[in-house]
Amino acid sequence: MDILSSIVDRKLRKEAPEGSLITSQKSWEKLVKACDIKDAPKVDFTKEFLYVATGVRRNLRMFEFKSDDKGDFSVVVVANGEEFPDFFCYAIKSFSREGVKTVNGRELNEEIPRAERK
Repeated sequence: MDILSSIVDRKLRKEAPEGSLITSQKSWEKLVKACDIKDAPKVDFTKEFLYVATGVRRNLRMFEFKSDDKGDFSVVVVANGEEFPDFFCYAIKSFSREGVKTVNGRELNEEIPRAERK
């Protein structure tokens, strides 16, 4: 899955997961509802995880690579171009869990609840 879109309501940006990981159906359904994603793809979270990136610039791209043999998967997000005051862009991409233990140093199954965010 590879979704790239924008929303004309920056307040909704707070619905994106802290740490950028979605590893459960419940979290995915919450984001689908908040972002009004039509025909949201099905995700088998036993086999894959989602990485969510947001930005306030026109061009938002995600690049991935497995950085080491210990299972740390790295994702690099680049946002450039003109900043627009009223909207934000988001990118959602699925990745296989096979061999992945951490993502950018964070445990793969670690989702941070909204109440614990700073």
